[in-house]
Amino acid sequence: MRTFAVPLAVLALPVQVAHAGHGRSQELKAAKALAEAETGGVAVDARRVFLNGTHIRDGLPGGIQVRVHMPGRKDGWSCLIDADTLKLRRKEPIPNPPRRSGRGG
Repeated sequence: MRTFAVPLAVLALPVQVAHAGHGRSQELKAAKALAEAETGGVAVDARRVFLNGTHIRDGLPGGIQVRVHMPGRKDGWSCLIDADTLKLRRKEPIPNPPRRSGRGG
């Protein structure tokens, strides 16, 4: 009976990993939407970054950096969002990143 417990646990692992990856993409989309709402611009990209000494590879929340294009302006924004609470932590002006094709603005 115990011999079946290990293979079943191994079979359930890919389902959990696939679900975790789906959650991260949703988390990045939510961070981009928050950055757009806070700045009034168009989010260009988002990436996971270290926050408060956390390490991404350890599976700890960390943060999300979102670069925002501001149409008609010289400067854009770099927003740092806490991945655990999805709240804006910092907003810094940066040279306006090129906007992605197909997006408004």
